[in-house]
Amino acid sequence: MHYSDQPKMAQAILKGEIHTVKHCISNGEDVNAADFERRTYLHLAAFVNAAEIAKILIAAGARIQCRDNEWLTPLHRACRNNADAIVALLIEKGADVNCRDRNFVTPLHVCAANNALECARLFISKVPNIDVTDRSGATALHHAAFNGNCDVIQFLLKHGASPNAYDKLERRPIHYAATVDNTDAIRLLVNSGGLIDVRDKDMLTPLHIASAKGSLNAIQTLVELGANINTVDASGNTPLHWACLHGQDDVIDELITSGASLNAVNHMGVTPLHYAAASILGTPALEVLMRHKDNLLINACDKAGRTPLHLAAKFGRLNRVLDLIRYGADVNATDKQLLTALHYAARGGHSPVIETLIAQSNIKINILDISGMTPLHHVAFSGVSDACQRLLKSSKAALSINDVSGRSPHFFAALSGNRECLQLMEPLPSHLDSLNRSLLHYAAASASYESLRYLLQTDLNLNVNHRDIFGRTPLLYAAASDDDGRCVEALISAGARIDIPDNDGYYCVNYAAAAGKSCTLEVLYTDDFIANIWSKVKFKLCPSYCAAFFGRSECLEFLLSKGVIESIAKCMEYATVTNHMDCLQKIINHDSISQAIFCNAIHLAALKSHIDCLCCIFTHIEEVDIVDEKMRTPLMFAALNCQANYDCIEMLLKKNSNVNAIDKFGRNVLFYACFSGHENSVRAFLARGANLLQRDVNNKTVFHLAAAMGHSDVLCSLISALSAIKLFESISHESLVDRDLFTPLHWACLKSQHNTVTILLENLKMKTFYGNSVSPLHISALVGSEKCMELLLSHYGQGIVHLVDSKGRTALHYLCMSKKETKECLSLLLHNRVEVNACDENKRTALMYCIQRGFTDTALTLLSNGGDPSIEDRKGNNSLHYACLMKMEEIGLRIVEKCPSLVNSTNCDLKTPLHIAASNGLYNLTQKLLLGGASVTASDIENQTPSLCCAKNSDVAECLMLIESIMIFEELNKKASLDAEEASAFSPSISQLRESRGSFLKRASAQLFASSSFESCRTSFSPKNDQVSNECSSIIGVSTLNSNNSKSVDKENNSSDSDFY
Repeated sequence: MHYSDQPKMAQAILKGEIHTVKHCISNGEDVNAADFERRTYLHLAAFVNAAEIAKILIAAGARIQCRDNEWLTPLHRACRNNADAIVALLIEKGADVNCRDRNFVTPLHVCAANNALECARLFISKVPNIDVTDRSGATALHHAAFNGNCDVIQFLLKHGASPNAYDKLERRPIHYAATVDNTDAIRLLVNSGGLIDVRDKDMLTPLHIASAKGSLNAIQTLVELGANINTVDASGNTPLHWACLHGQDDVIDELITSGASLNAVNHMGVTPLHYAAASILGTPALEVLMRHKDNLLINACDKAGRTPLHLAAKFGRLNRVLDLIRYGADVNATDKQLLTALHYAARGGHSPVIETLIAQSNIKINILDISGMTPLHHVAFSGVSDACQRLLKSSKAALSINDVSGRSPHFFAALSGNRECLQLMEPLPSHLDSLNRSLLHYAAASASYESLRYLLQTDLNLNVNHRDIFGRTPLLYAAASDDDGRCVEALISAGARIDIPDNDGYYCVNYAAAAGKSCTLEVLYTDDFIANIWSKVKFKLCPSYCAAFFGRSECLEFLLSKGVIESIAKCMEYATVTNHMDCLQKIINHDSISQAIFCNAIHLAALKSHIDCLCCIFTHIEEVDIVDEKMRTPLMFAALNCQANYDCIEMLLKKNSNVNAIDKFGRNVLFYACFSGHENSVRAFLARGANLLQRDVNNKTVFHLAAAMGHSDVLCSLISALSAIKLFESISHESLVDRDLFTPLHWACLKSQHNTVTILLENLKMKTFYGNSVSPLHISALVGSEKCMELLLSHYGQGIVHLVDSKGRTALHYLCMSKKETKECLSLLLHNRVEVNACDENKRTALMYCIQRGFTDTALTLLSNGGDPSIEDRKGNNSLHYACLMKMEEIGLRIVEKCPSLVNSTNCDLKTPLHIAASNGLYNLTQKLLLGGASVTASDIENQTPSLCCAKNSDVAECLMLIESIMIFEELNKKASLDAEEASAFSPSISQLRESRGSFLKRASAQLFASSSFESCRTSFSPKNDQVSNECSSIIGVSTLNSNNSKSVDKENNSSDSDFY
């Protein structure tokens, strides 16, 4: 506002006319009047340091703590101009020295920023925290350092300000001082304990910032004080990197003199020279670096393999390209994509750089990159005709080279859309690329009318209807890219057929509609075409749907005007799901639409929280609760969206949508809100009278759902609502169960939702479990939820660990039946004295179940805590049988050590642990059982010994029995040199072997062990490197010979080896 337009009192304050101010006040002028920015007269007096006027205003009732639009008080204004007299007056009158503006700036911050030392002295004792921060996290010391106010810095440090306080970017005051090149501030901060190499969030030190800003004096001071000259930031950049990036030539010289590494690399392998070559400000930096060329790696490569010359060429830095070449840069160096500097220059269309590079005598003009492209390919793609011409001037540039996709430079020229480039490359080829595309495809994709017309006029006779491997003709590409329709029109005039679809069944009109090319559609949809062609085409997807889905309203309007639409309802759905309200409006306005057509669209709008589409639909229909085939209303869909825009729900409720409408599954809208966990929606539905006790087809309530989903806020709202209608106690017991007799507490435990378990236990005041005999503790154990188990045990007491379900299983049984091993839950149950050896209805213990599940650690823990492995189930199996059956050798070995008497225990099938261990190939356990005295002659119900259990079937077992028996017989005959009578005693028939194999083996063993050649026999039977089951069989064979050895040794045969032979 101009001075002359100011109120009279404001003008008087600006002039310092005290008598005029008094006169205005006496005439009833409001001393608290504010301008358009809510600044009062007291703000103005403080700003111009008019202390006497300020006294008059305060005496007349001016508010001390008045704030303008930026929340600035008169005290802020006074500190801004170091008006110490007014500051003293305001403080005397009770001004808050700790008040903040919108950016949380306090008067102390203002004093620090504006060197208002005298003002700061007046109220520093009233500031409780001298390191108070503004919205950016900056303290007063940060502001003083940034503005170079050393007196204030010294004052703040004297009063306890931290020199290492950091803002939200973790920058310290020394960072700010380095930014503004304030060496005195740096020294003050360091001398007061400020760290030199401190880092911000990006790991930038003060030296990095000073280097980037060109703060030469600050750099010298920091280096003098011991700053690390080669410190790196989060990206691995040194201060020299930053100086080169910003072109700070004086700083670069200073850093190099101070010992900065010339060839330091960051995390991407980039050196300072790379930055100097590429940066827009890098020319002076490169000149300084080149003074130290003897120590500089001119051809250093980053992690992408690029040299500084690559980057200089990429960004068109001609002078730097010349300097690098002059100092020995390799013009043919390739990066990891096999690109040279010439490739980069060509890709960018940098003509002077291209000319400079091709002038080098050793340049490789036709060098191929990883895609088989030469620099000519790249320059053609750039579409810069001057650059293309300069490269073609070199007789070495070859036009006939194809890349790995079979494309010559002509294809890229066509794609660039530059007709001049195509003309420069004559003659044009007629071949196709590897995707079966011609030059016409590429020109059509670029939507370059001039290039396309040029190709159509050549004598190449290119087929305008040729399809590539995706079935696309040039017309399809043109339809998707042509803004004005000229390319499409040119192709049609040249004979292009519009009724050819691609391999997916989409036509050119689909492409045009999806891309929003309305002019192209107008070219394609003439009345003649509609009558003769489009009427005969069956679309895979109606073009109107494409336009609606992608929000192409102009295309949609044109298509609707031509009647190109199969289903209004479907078209509405496509527009609604993508929230294109303008398209939806055009569809609705197109024709009179029945209410049923809106069904899916309104549900989609509600589900996606597209409030604009929802409002648009409701302007054309009256019915709010339109239902789908599952009887769901729009309100249910709106509640289902967990990120719901509450405006949608609010609008539907205002239209009196029925909150107690029931879907096909018996659920009202509360179920949907509880599923999504949208508490505001739940509250709104409850306020509208939604039925809390509604049950679905599975007899579940919203309490079950909220508990299972873990939505604690929602559950609290439901319980509060239930309490309010005096039904809290009545639903706390048997009535609150679902079809399977599960309560909400069961479901909360099943889903490990400890937060909702806590709420249920606190609010439902239950001291016993109700519902299913499988208690919540059983379920918590089954899912391994330690937290839920702790809550249940704390609430119900230790006694619940003894509860059993209808099959007699405790929580420990369920823990051992779970999908994963949970040591914490096991420790909790054991700590609460659970019965370790409790048996269920099948007489199975928890130990048996955990062995069956393969829980080794749990089984070992149970054994260590009194688990009895000798208990047998209904089929006579003990824990050792289970360990052998489940191939858990470690558990089996532990059980044998603990209960050696179990080695010969039998189950209902008369199988011993040895039978099962041998059949499962448990070598170590089999050996342990044998050493523990397991009987090798014990026969099961099928008359099989442990060794025969190693056989894969009964027939093999019979064969093994025969071989084993005869083998023993022959060994005895051979090694013991028996006489004829004794030998005849060992010539059993086959029938005798089958009937009394056990006694025969015992006799044979006695005779064999009487001989001193037992050791050779044992060696011949010892296990080899065969399969495990064969090893077990061998062990058992040896043990067969070894059984009852002590009883069978004949004292008469106790002669020495020499006597025997």
